[in-house]
Amino acid sequence: MYGFSAVLSSNELETLNNIDGFVAAYQDRTATIDTTHTFEFLSLDSPSGLWHATDFGDDIIVGVIDSGVWPESQSFKDHGMTKKIPNKWKGTCESGQEFNTSMCNFKLIGARYFNKGVIASNPNLTTVYMNSARDNVGHGTHTSSTVAGNYVNGASYFGYAKGVARGIAPKARLAMYKVIWEEGLLASDTQDQCLTKSISSQKQEMFTLQLL
Repeated sequence: MYGFSAVLSSNELETLNNIDGFVAAYQDRTATIDTTHTFEFLSLDSPSGLWHATDFGDDIIVGVIDSGVWPESQSFKDHGMTKKIPNKWKGTCESGQEFNTSMCNFKLIGARYFNKGVIASNPNLTTVYMNSARDNVGHGTHTSSTVAGNYVNGASYFGYAKGVARGIAPKARLAMYKVIWEEGLLASDTQDQCLTKSISSQKQEMFTLQLL
């Protein structure tokens, strides 16, 4: 046994302290939910940290394959972003159900959806629910904001962990590719050649495959 929790009196602790092999005892403490402080914990925000070394992911294009995106989220606003999309960008913003091209901006520069595989595998399927890049389950919105969400002041979880929330690369551009549907997930939709060729003319961009 490497460690355990126990309620001990001062005398019991003293006895334990005298046992051969005992290393240390630590008093219990109150914990807090620090989801908006991950960056400080990882030392990304120090002068020599990765944030400053990479300029917070400035103009990197991150492609996320997931369940779509909720464009109204504050994480996808383009405040503070340079008002010029990188020339290497080769993608597009595709309109669909409850999603129009005006919802893309200098942060969320691309959004597409792929469901030919799902439709082909369900001969009796007449409609696909939320047939657009809009996220109706929340997973894609969560993962993409974690990767490249913009700064959101006053974020908290029902009052806990108050702070400024942002993605790991807050200056990066984001492109969402929706392949996860209520009707299913087909590998062919994640491998559509239009999807794999639509991000950038360069190979230095990040591409996240998130299907969990």
